[in-house]
Amino acid sequence: MVFRNYPGGDPDANFVWWKGGGNPVNFSRFDDPDINALLEKGRATPDKAERQQIYGDINREFAKEGYSIWLQWTIWDIGTATDVNGILGPDLPDDGGAPFPGLATGHPVSGMWIQN
Repeated sequence: MVFRNYPGGDPDANFVWWKGGGNPVNFSRFDDPDINALLEKGRATPDKAERQQIYGDINREFAKEGYSIWLQWTIWDIGTATDVNGILGPDLPDDGGAPFPGLATGHPVSGMWIQN
């Protein structure tokens, strides 16, 4: 399967893809109690060093069990120009501010506009 939707930025963004228990978007269909517990623990603590240890443990569990074997990667970028605005998408509703700048899963075009 070719899949490019494990977002970057914060490892907690992968919770939705990796949590077990009948999760319909856990495409590998693994349900690892250790990973499930670590995912819950990682999102519960704000401590940076503790989170690094927790997500490192998840990475080691993935390597041990072979749930995802990545055989390739794609280098990609987004070209733009000085008169192109809104490349990250429109501002979030209810004065939520700018969208996340990570572009890890692609980018929306709904907020793009060209300045005349």
